[in-house]
Amino acid sequence: MTSFQVDYTQIATASTKVQTTSTSIETETAAMTTHLTELKASWRGTASTAFDSAYSEWLTAQASVRSALTSIATALSSAATTYEEAESAAQGLFAR
Repeated sequence: MTSFQVDYTQIATASTKVQTTSTSIETETAAMTTHLTELKASWRGTASTAFDSAYSEWLTAQASVRSALTSIATALSSAATTYEEAESAAQGLFAR
């Protein structure tokens, strides 16, 4: 027989923490982008061109991380809601 135990409030809390982390990363990414844009404005040459490529890769990676974190937070939130609703429905089966 399969069994499981879940604390949906912990799952909901984890969802909130992931979303908070994602927001923090977005804030730091925006600040870093500002600094790097300022650097790019005054930098010329082959090293600058190489940096542009690395910078572009970094932006793509950051977008991927933010997307993944948003997906994780959404999935955790949905799981918490589903577990809470299931518990409530099961409890209702025994209500008089």
